[in-house]
Amino acid sequence: MRSEEYVLKTSKRRGIQKERIMKQSSEYHLTIIDDAGLVGRLKDELREVAHESELTWPEFKRDPKGFTGRMVRGYAAAGSKFLKGPNVVLAMTSAVFLVVAVILGIVLLDKWRAIREQQIAAKAQQVKEELVAWVKTLMSAASSRRSCSARKRAVFMEVCSPS
Repeated sequence: MRSEEYVLKTSKRRGIQKERIMKQSSEYHLTIIDDAGLVGRLKDELREVAHESELTWPEFKRDPKGFTGRMVRGYAAAGSKFLKGPNVVLAMTSAVFLVVAVILGIVLLDKWRAIREQQIAAKAQQVKEELVAWVKTLMSAASSRRSCSARKRAVFMEVCSPS
């Protein structure tokens, strides 16, 4: 290497020529995804899709029915090849059961919460009714005590008054 920096020319990646400058360092950098940002990668993918559309458009215009049939057969073959892979069906089944279990759990939790809220509301209503009955009992007892005290006072005043 001539200097601390070197130019790394990448080969055509999906029809796009790239040139990157990388600094030489002693650190290990694992890059699974290209260093480009999300917007840059999205632009690259859109350019690729547009380029593939330009290539397939004349064929589609020439024979739309045949083109569609070949495309469907190709994707069906790719899908069946994917499903025939080891443990793919088991993994997909497990994923479906997991999603169904989570959804079921959420629904049951919501129903349990609603039932619990109804029970709490019923208990609160019952306590309120008991409290109202208790207050009414106390008020009637207090009013009878007042009337009793008033009668006692009246009797006392009659007995004690010098008439």
